[in-house]
Amino acid sequence: MKISRQLTISRRIITRDDLIRLARIFSDESSANLSASRQLRLSFTVRADDGTIFETSDISDLFSDDVLKTKRIASFDLSFSDYSRDLSMHLSLSQGASDYRNSISVQGSDANWVNGSFTRLKESVEACAPQTSFLLRYRVPIELVSAVGIGRLYTWVLDILLSLIIPSSVVLNPPEWIASLRPFFRAHPSLLVLLDYVIGLPLGWFAALLLLERAVNLWPSVEFQIGPPHTYVEKRRRILLSTIFVVGILPLITLVIYDLLKSLP
Repeated sequence: MKISRQLTISRRIITRDDLIRLARIFSDESSANLSASRQLRLSFTVRADDGTIFETSDISDLFSDDVLKTKRIASFDLSFSDYSRDLSMHLSLSQGASDYRNSISVQGSDANWVNGSFTRLKESVEACAPQTSFLLRYRVPIELVSAVGIGRLYTWVLDILLSLIIPSSVVLNPPEWIASLRPFFRAHPSLLVLLDYVIGLPLGWFAALLLLERAVNLWPSVEFQIGPPHTYVEKRRRILLSTIFVVGILPLITLVIYDLLKSLP
């Protein structure tokens, strides 16, 4: 009977040391079974963004080649198979937002070997730094606040344009149904501010979703920090995003809070 165990890998940062630790599990397994079986296959495959593919069965070659020193890494595949005993394990890592190609797979007819190998790989992956950020943890509240803030900017621009287009006589003498609302909103100014943001929310929702989606992509589900530092594109862009947040988004959040506090009696 064949047993199989699988695990999807997500929200992890993979460094050179992490990859060495994971690759050593495969190499050690091959060395331990070399005397017991000659039908073994050990493979380490590295793919770079520029299309370069490097494959070896020697762990020392994996980290001495220039592909890890000068290139931006796109994916890794580590695999071991013992055909005589029907045992195999495979680990795939691919940088990006999708978890589709990030997984561990161990299978074989020996349940103890499958469970033991799977546990070692799982614990080694869990030792990798987690991919976390304030944006990922509080995405929904940030989207709401951003949508309201952006929508509020839209309404300000709309107010300015309407004031230039609509004659002053209409502003001073609005329709009767609008004039009837003035006493109510003067008595309840906080509701007027709330109405502004209720109107602003749908106006700014699409722009907020678009901006947040692009921002979240700077924290890929699996991120490699292995090659030279200048290839850590997402990390550099996150620093830029932090600057934009402080300069642009934070004032919008402050504005929302200020308007709400100002409207309180």
